[in-house]
Amino acid sequence: MTKIISCSFLKFLLCVALAGYSTLTHAQQMISGQVIDNENSPVIYATIQLKKDSATFKLIQGAITGLTGDFQLQKIKPGNYLLEVNAMGYGSYHQKIAVDNQQTLNLSKIILKVNSKDLREVVISAKKKLIVQKPDRIIMNVDQSILAAGNDLFSILAMAPSLQVTNGQVRMLGKSNVLIILDGKRLPGTSLESILSAIPGDLIDRIEIITNPSSKYDANASGGVIEIYTKKNKTAGWYASVGGNGSVGKRSGGGGNGSFNLSTKKIDFTTNASYSQKTQVEQGYQNRDLYKGADKIGDFKQDVDFSDNKVKNTYLNTGLSYHINNKNTIGAEFGFTKVTYNGLGDVNSQISIVDQRLLTSSRNNIKYAADLFNYNLKYKADFDSLGSNLIILGSYVKYKNDKTQIFEQSQLDQNSNTTTNSKIRNFAPADFNIYTLSADYTKMWSKELFLEGGVKYTYTSNQSKQITDNFSNSTWNTNDDGISEIGYYEKVSAAYLNLNYVLSQKTSFQAGIRGENTSFGVINNIHDSYFRLFPNLRLDYKWNTDFSSSIGYARNISRPAYEKLIPFELYIDNYTTQRGNPLLKPEYANSFFLNQIYKDYSLRVGYTITNDAISDLYLYDPASLRFTATQMNFLKSHLLSASLDVPLKLTSRWNANIGINGFYKDLKFPSALNPAIVMKKSKYYYTVSAYNAFSFKHNWSAELNFYYYSSFFDGLYDIGGFSDLSAGIKKTFWKNRASLKFDVSDIFYDSNMIVRTNELPTISTSVIKRDTRRFRVTFRYNFSGKRNVKSKILKNNGNDPELSRLGI
Repeated sequence: MTKIISCSFLKFLLCVALAGYSTLTHAQQMISGQVIDNENSPVIYATIQLKKDSATFKLIQGAITGLTGDFQLQKIKPGNYLLEVNAMGYGSYHQKIAVDNQQTLNLSKIILKVNSKDLREVVISAKKKLIVQKPDRIIMNVDQSILAAGNDLFSILAMAPSLQVTNGQVRMLGKSNVLIILDGKRLPGTSLESILSAIPGDLIDRIEIITNPSSKYDANASGGVIEIYTKKNKTAGWYASVGGNGSVGKRSGGGGNGSFNLSTKKIDFTTNASYSQKTQVEQGYQNRDLYKGADKIGDFKQDVDFSDNKVKNTYLNTGLSYHINNKNTIGAEFGFTKVTYNGLGDVNSQISIVDQRLLTSSRNNIKYAADLFNYNLKYKADFDSLGSNLIILGSYVKYKNDKTQIFEQSQLDQNSNTTTNSKIRNFAPADFNIYTLSADYTKMWSKELFLEGGVKYTYTSNQSKQITDNFSNSTWNTNDDGISEIGYYEKVSAAYLNLNYVLSQKTSFQAGIRGENTSFGVINNIHDSYFRLFPNLRLDYKWNTDFSSSIGYARNISRPAYEKLIPFELYIDNYTTQRGNPLLKPEYANSFFLNQIYKDYSLRVGYTITNDAISDLYLYDPASLRFTATQMNFLKSHLLSASLDVPLKLTSRWNANIGINGFYKDLKFPSALNPAIVMKKSKYYYTVSAYNAFSFKHNWSAELNFYYYSSFFDGLYDIGGFSDLSAGIKKTFWKNRASLKFDVSDIFYDSNMIVRTNELPTISTSVIKRDTRRFRVTFRYNFSGKRNVKSKILKNNGNDPELSRLGI
């Protein structure tokens, strides 16, 4: 069925393209020409503007020259016009032209004269706004923030409007399952902290928070899409930068990063790399009530002290684009991320049941390593000056992780004397291979009417192992539970159409449909296959130049993360494990939204109904006193959200952005003691954020960032309120090529969360305090060579090759 859909869809796209091309070439007047300089060399990316030759000089159409300096203006009605040509480093060109009923008017060569002023001495002081509001997205220009320097990407997302970062997960307007794309490559959807923490903020240009993604994006993006773009050279020539930072809290850390960009008329090359390491502290406790059925039988208290956890992160991304001509470009990209973690600490537990008291002391040694390799090939063909194009992408992802856990446990009597010793070793390696092929076609009939369509196929295979050994009689003995090695596969075939049409100067709409066929298998007896349609609608209305409204609807799917399907049981500590659930089903969300934007202010209201909601919970085994963290499908969840963003210019040197988010959430689920009884949780909660930027004389600047989360719940976990206050000050010097920054994060040491479970029989309270208050010094130096024309870097458009739902 998938093959039939894909072939028919491709034929449809081809017919649309041929029909559109025929229409344009037989029913329109066209103006063409070439822009060159005094030396007969083409002027690349010159701006062409065709204006009405009248008192108002109304802009009729615009274009940009290609690699050969050529341009075309289409669908021009007969009449008198003024043609204006501009390019950086050149003087303006003006020409009055008359268009008659002939199909083509060839202006031949237009010569621009070079400005006498040396542009290399020009310093552009204008800064982009930090936050820009759009009907379907919020743009955060990270490059403008001094807090970005020295921070990692995971920390920066916590500062972004409409995002909530808790417990290693990113939520958008209260919704999880957010699709995160870095330079066109999809990042893992589970436990993102390890990967995002490896990417320094110094390399980030901007973050686009797409609250209402179109059908062009995967239907799995039920929580929204975050597009992250690293810095690239915007002019021809070369650009490089290096930076380093050192930080200290309870423990110390540091790292370095660098980037290099080269752009010529034929090639564009970019590379970013970073390395960081730090020692961190994890100290806290977990207290539990022990139950047998609905009756409490005892207490459990546990102290955790990991004082010297060592974390190392390595990140490399490099890409090359070759411009065959002004219509065709090919590109290749390679990415590598490596994360290693070595944790050594003590876990002491005290268990009291009736008149019995059991003391255990455990020395836990945990080692974790993850390697992520990503290879991409891309081809782009441009068909006309309006922007019609075809993008073909292929990618291969190799992901490997290894986890080794050694627990040396001693049981003590009432007088703290050792009675028994035991040692357990657990290996859990996993390998993933992901292959993706996609084609996206955009047909532009005009700026007011265009169609997007595409097909995509992704195949994922996994091999996972778990080997648990007990140490006895001076040797390691393996436990065989029958599932020491299993595999998983998933195939997803998708096709989509997305129509954008501007009905009038005030009204426009977007309508899309995406079809996805999914088949998967885990272990040897769990297989499934299903086909679903996912519609997407949005209507925009512009009341005036300052005020606009958007209303829309989308249906999405949220598939379980791969690691959550594999039924291995990994130790978190001696009395807590984590296990996958191969019976997990996808959840389906129906979302409605209303967005209001006035100038730079925005109010976004959303309502989402989720069926078969995937939720986190603990299972309890009274025999072993063990909690097992897992996921299950609950009955239904509702989420109502409202987000208000307010920019403020308090003084000429003080700008602020205030964000207020309010939520109501409920969740229905079966009782653990009696599945026939339906339970319900509900809560109102909110978040507040305040970003402040200050500019001073002599190239000094400062920032102050604050956010607060009230208490909320995630599945059956109740999360206590927490906050973060961070501040930084920066000085630039050496003609703005160098900068030195000092900042401190989590000044009041209040960003660590208290987590509770309050549903029988799992009653617990825990908190793990990490080394979040850190003082950091960052230095950066920028190199640059000669620049004179704009770059032609092959940009990623739409839903580029993905890394699927990996667990880190």
